[in-house]
Amino acid sequence: MIAFRLNGQATTYDGDPAASLLSYLRNDRRLTAAKDGCSGQAACGACLVELNGKACLACSTPMSKVTDGDIVTLEGLPETFRRTLGMAFVNRGAVQCGFCTPGFLMRAKVLLQTNPNPTREEVVKAVRPHLCRCTGYVKLVDAILDAARLLREGNMPEPDDNPRLGSGWPKYGGLSEPAPSSTTSTHPAWRTEPSSSASIPAPACLPSIRMKRRTCPASSAS
Repeated sequence: MIAFRLNGQATTYDGDPAASLLSYLRNDRRLTAAKDGCSGQAACGACLVELNGKACLACSTPMSKVTDGDIVTLEGLPETFRRTLGMAFVNRGAVQCGFCTPGFLMRAKVLLQTNPNPTREEVVKAVRPHLCRCTGYVKLVDAILDAARLLREGNMPEPDDNPRLGSGWPKYGGLSEPAPSSTTSTHPAWRTEPSSSASIPAPACLPSIRMKRRTCPASSAS
């Protein structure tokens, strides 16, 4: 029996200890924000969750490693942080296909809870392990910096209720569903404290990934 906390709730697991945390979250708990983008190769960052206050790739983490741990997924982020970061991503156009977005949001959460005023270089370094095929990363970095500023100032962004030609407009209902609150702590409402009973080691540093341009071979004339 493996005991741990998931989004602030005491939880147990008695299945295969070699099964991945990602499989458990998606298939057993129906928490589908974390994505499988690399078939368990720990190469894309789309499955990122928080484990004991640190970034953790769920696709390559066996359930045996979460004993007495404290796991936070995107579904468990406090409403203030979720809405602030979500609106910053919308305003900056940092969401296109959206497949990689949960990983970036969780990366931002882990970064900002320990470094609420990061430099641009620190944000770039933090998101380097994540792959995004749509935005080119600049908008993602801008969004995280905007969210950091809003959280420091205690401002809750609101969508423009008077859209005009050429202005952006959030997806209908995209920010309306509330997320469950995380564990209570003395830190700002969007932070979570690692479990004091955690006994597992911190996950290894994530590798730096560089994308290579791929070209299609020229087709022969028929």
